[in-house]
Amino acid sequence: MTLPSESEFIAALAISRRPGGRQAGFPRAHSQAAGKEMTASQLSDSVKYRDYRPIDLHYGQLARNAGSAMGIQDAPLQLLVDVRVPAAGSRGDLILIMRPEFEAALKAAGWP
Repeated sequence: MTLPSESEFIAALAISRRPGGRQAGFPRAHSQAAGKEMTASQLSDSVKYRDYRPIDLHYGQLARNAGSAMGIQDAPLQLLVDVRVPAAGSRGDLILIMRPEFEAALKAAGWP
């Protein structure tokens, strides 16, 4: 999969349904995080969800919606974020790193 450019993300966000409430809060928290790195549990905590599952659901849906707007069928979460495994021996969630093109498009679209 070729990663979209900032302008492609901007165009996709312009025609995508803008999330509200807590669904809008976690991309904002993610874009403001140091190094744009957070785990799903940290994102969940940032918007007061009980666990990481709603983050998985809503981030995945956001990726599919943005991908669909760009003509990418069944776009994976990796369209929006890089996923890194925690250091060996550590316990914890996967680390999600927001792609710079997606972050810039969020700001340009006025989402975060």
